[in-house]
Amino acid sequence: MPDYDVLVIGAGAAGMAAAHALSARGYSLAILEARDRIGGRMFTIRPSGSPLPVELGAEFVHGRAPETFQLAKDAGLTLCELDGSGWYSANGRLSEIDEEGGEDDEATILQAVKDWQGEDQTLQAFIDARFADDRWAAARRAATGSVEGFDAADPEQVSIRWLARSRSAVDLIQVERYFRFIDGYDRPLQWLRAGLHPEHTRLLLNTVVQSIHWQRGHVEVHARSALGTTLEAFTARAAVITLPLGVLAAPPDAPGAVRFSPDLPGKRAAVAQLAMGHAAKVVLRFREAFWEHDTPDLPRLERMFFLFSEDDVMPTWWTSYPLIAPILTGWAGGPRAAKLGQQSDEAVAGQALDALARALHVRRGALEAQLDAWHFHNWSTDPYAYGAYSYARAGGADALGALAAPIEDTLFFAGEATNSDGYNALVHGALVTGTRAAREIIAVGSAAGR
Repeated sequence: MPDYDVLVIGAGAAGMAAAHALSARGYSLAILEARDRIGGRMFTIRPSGSPLPVELGAEFVHGRAPETFQLAKDAGLTLCELDGSGWYSANGRLSEIDEEGGEDDEATILQAVKDWQGEDQTLQAFIDARFADDRWAAARRAATGSVEGFDAADPEQVSIRWLARSRSAVDLIQVERYFRFIDGYDRPLQWLRAGLHPEHTRLLLNTVVQSIHWQRGHVEVHARSALGTTLEAFTARAAVITLPLGVLAAPPDAPGAVRFSPDLPGKRAAVAQLAMGHAAKVVLRFREAFWEHDTPDLPRLERMFFLFSEDDVMPTWWTSYPLIAPILTGWAGGPRAAKLGQQSDEAVAGQALDALARALHVRRGALEAQLDAWHFHNWSTDPYAYGAYSYARAGGADALGALAAPIEDTLFFAGEATNSDGYNALVHGALVTGTRAAREIIAVGSAAGR
């Protein structure tokens, strides 16, 4: 007799959404999580002295995704819209971005991607073939920079068919609008956790899954503790697998890797057509929000939300405006983030400070005099992530759907890399896959007369 109805592998957004939906229907569950916390790539900390929670993973609620807003309403949580001015740093000067123009050429390239009806190819190949003239040079940099920054993707690998689907989808939810959970992105998952039935659900943290043995109608999971102690096997009738793509793609001997027995050749083929994007995010906390007022050595960028540059290391910065806090967050995505991920945390923080000094056209010492603390988590080397979020390689636009397909009514798959609707890089995309996997299990149980 199995120990549980369902084992949920992973307590990130997808895993907690699946567990919440299944628990509400009376299923007995064990949620197995390798970390010492829930949340996965949502990682909120509350350092002493910080006026706001610091988000080391997901931070923004992109657009008005109905699932996220409904979750916020159900949980009684406040979403604040972030909306200030955008600034651009170039040629030794800072200028406020004109919202009415300046991006027409970049938009032309991305629109051409959406309109393309030919064979799938990489973004870089598409741009090189159709926008090779010198007049497009700035637009080419802007378009590839946008894909690196927003999608964490490598332009030399990313599928334009997938990119077209993703950009069309996010347009529907007004992705250009940014929101933030004032109390921290961990709060909605804590609400999901609080709603689990206490008698029918176990949440096991520091439980590192090593192998999943399965046959139709039966799953046996072998795991160890965070200290390396072998744990007693867990058994269930079914399992929801929410492992990040980076973990699914990891070599069998890599830390955090999970083996399936028998193996899943169809899933391996899907994983090979996808890639785990990289992102480096450094949070710098200063003694004051110097950009909001005049100081002797630092510029005033009133109402600043975003600051963009063409910096080779970290080209994007943002504040929490209209929430005034002395915090600047630096961001790099794609290949440059992958390079940063190979360095020590201290080296990355130092390079971020250098990049900010270049963007503001100030001495690094002026920033160091204001710096109170820095925070960074290396997702590229994290053994339970191995990257930020997923994208499709050229030719692999349909692989996300293949990765999502259940196996013999026993193994069900969720997580942002299984969202084939164009939202695979977003938290709400992960949430809906968890709910979808739960519905698939409930449908199987209903058909079997459960």
